[in-house]
Amino acid sequence: SILEPYWLSSEDNLHADLLSRQQIENFLEVAHDFVPPGVPLTAHASAGSVATFADCDYSVAMGALRQTLKTFSSNYTGDGDASRLFALLCLFVVVSAPSRGAGVGGDSQLLSIPYDRTSVFDGCPHELLDRLDEIMDNRLRPASLRKAASGFKRWTEFCDSRGWPHLIPNGLSARGGRMAAWILSMVDDTVLTFASISVYVWGMRTMHTLHHLSDPAMGVEFFRELMRAVSVLTAVPGTPRKRIEHDVIDAILRDIYENHWNDRVRVQFGLVVLILYFTFSRSECPCPKTFTGQDSWDPSKHWEVGDFALRRRAEHWILWVRFKGIKQDPRCERPAARHEDLNLPADLHSSDPTVSKDWVPLGDVPSVPHFSVALFYQRFIQLMGRARATDEPMFLAADGVRPYTYAAFSSELTAACVAHGGSTRDKPHGLRVAGYFASKRANGEAITVAHGGWSEHSDGHSRYDRFGHADVLGVPAGMLGGRSWVPSPVLGRFRLLSLPSCSLTHSPYGLI
Repeated sequence: SILEPYWLSSEDNLHADLLSRQQIENFLEVAHDFVPPGVPLTAHASAGSVATFADCDYSVAMGALRQTLKTFSSNYTGDGDASRLFALLCLFVVVSAPSRGAGVGGDSQLLSIPYDRTSVFDGCPHELLDRLDEIMDNRLRPASLRKAASGFKRWTEFCDSRGWPHLIPNGLSARGGRMAAWILSMVDDTVLTFASISVYVWGMRTMHTLHHLSDPAMGVEFFRELMRAVSVLTAVPGTPRKRIEHDVIDAILRDIYENHWNDRVRVQFGLVVLILYFTFSRSECPCPKTFTGQDSWDPSKHWEVGDFALRRRAEHWILWVRFKGIKQDPRCERPAARHEDLNLPADLHSSDPTVSKDWVPLGDVPSVPHFSVALFYQRFIQLMGRARATDEPMFLAADGVRPYTYAAFSSELTAACVAHGGSTRDKPHGLRVAGYFASKRANGEAITVAHGGWSEHSDGHSRYDRFGHADVLGVPAGMLGGRSWVPSPVLGRFRLLSLPSCSLTHSPYGLI
């Protein structure tokens, strides 16, 4: 799209604030610091005026839109010119509006023809209803069910205050007005933003379908327009996710490496931090939320012992990490999880179609030992002190028996961040944000996006099809300010370039 709004802090928006307050002379004085000497600065004739999309001639804008197409003879380059780009800017509202479907005159007309109401539950044999409910419930994850229940709870409380039944019967003509009254009550609650209001409305509608009733919003005229209006009134600027500072991560890992190398719990914590930092993974992969219940250990989502493999290539280590069900793809349907990675070691290939094949390689950085995934992984295995089955949870609680939970990791991370100069706001997601920004700055956006698993819409056999293997293995070292895993002229092998920040190359306890 042409317009792409983003969040900007007040501190960074200082000079623009002078313009918005009509302090043109003050702005011109400041602006002279950013232009070559002698360049005159004057205010544009239209400065301070309000421009709207209605000021643009629609026919001119449409001509500009056609002009950007390469099939137009006078614009074979496809770039247009400045005046046409301005016209396109004015056309933004038109071309970016939500599509009403192909064939506005045909398909939408068919959709307006009424049909007799029925559902998959009508006419279903009684003995199959429980089975049908069970299958239908699979479409919602436990977290989604909790959100739906939360929204329905708000709805029932509002219904109680009005004396209305909690469930809206099918075909009730007053359902639109009742929902509108409830939505208006949430708009008046200044604590709620549109992000929360929309979830509550979705939850209320979803709970009706779970009770074999029609979605009460379906067939209600102007409901879409109401929600759009509410979004304007209750929207708030999104604040970027807080990332954990690299210096804090460095201090945490250095402390573990130098002072707690014999502590299994601390070493495990450091290994989790390293993996989340270098893979930009969500914390849902290594840890279940609870010991028991719906959010407990799930081998289809959480890391098992068999999801890690430390392999040698030439004289250096590669830690392979297998990703399974993730939030964006709970059923492992993404291309990277369904195809074999050609760069995998032979013993990591699996013919089992139920096993994810989305392996992510992490090239080791032994020059900075407290950031070495190989050293932390080896030390963790050593401190476990026993052979482990491949289907065991990879990370364990302090008792060494139960799985390591998200709550435990989150509290340990926040405490460690505070102890090493961080903030109480530092949470596990901050590692993902920190890793993304460090890699984007050092390695470039393209390989960073692929490494983080965000570009999974292609049909490629690997998430790294567009990149050389050496570039992929060099992602961690690049994040630390150096380069690694460049091709060697000898037999096409790989060699590691040492980073100047640290001269240590081995653990004080040696390698196993």
